[in-house]
Amino acid sequence: VVYRNGQALDEPYIKEPFREDLAPVLVPDGHAFVMGDNRHDSLDSRHIGTISLSEISGIYLFRFWPLF
Repeated sequence: VVYRNGQALDEPYIKEPFREDLAPVLVPDGHAFVMGDNRHDSLDSRHIGTISLSEISGIYLFRFWPLF
């Protein structure tokens, strides 16, 4: 189960349980914790740590409400 701000995320697209447990992670201000969409084979923040927001760039094409 993935928690954000103490709330479990509803992730109906996850079809199999995680193969590993992860201790709680406190994400520092100005950083992001990223996870790949193929969580069993992704090299993401579980392995490389959090990423500085200044290192993330991109654009969005659609904006949905409500934003979290």
